[in-house]
Amino acid sequence: MKLRPGNIWSGSRKLAVFTNPTALAKRKGNLNHDYPVVFRGRKYADAESAYQSAKRSGPWLSFAEREQLCTAVVAAKLAQYPILVETITENGGEAWIEACSHRVGGRGRWEGVGRQSAFIRCLLRAYKGASR
Repeated sequence: MKLRPGNIWSGSRKLAVFTNPTALAKRKGNLNHDYPVVFRGRKYADAESAYQSAKRSGPWLSFAEREQLCTAVVAAKLAQYPILVETITENGGEAWIEACSHRVGGRGRWEGVGRQSAFIRCLLRAYKGASR
């Protein structure tokens, strides 16, 4: 499937599958399927649920540690849904991810274009690990 780079978020019709809150994207009507994730031996509704649970279950995390955690969750998602890795590869791999953005209406470090977005950096690192 040919995908143009764009904003990866739950409100996107074509790119929502790559965001963490896929359960929200499905409720919004942007996905037809669920994408539950097994992380650290536990099944979650989606990658966002896994990330939030893991973030709350331990000690306070620095932003760098939260980014590492997000990368691990996204890596688990990509391992469980290899079609996502294939789709990214078919559309240009790392260059495609770097041309995407993550904007959800906030002003935090998770948002931005390409590597300016912490989420895009996490997706990029997880993809690099999965595509080897």
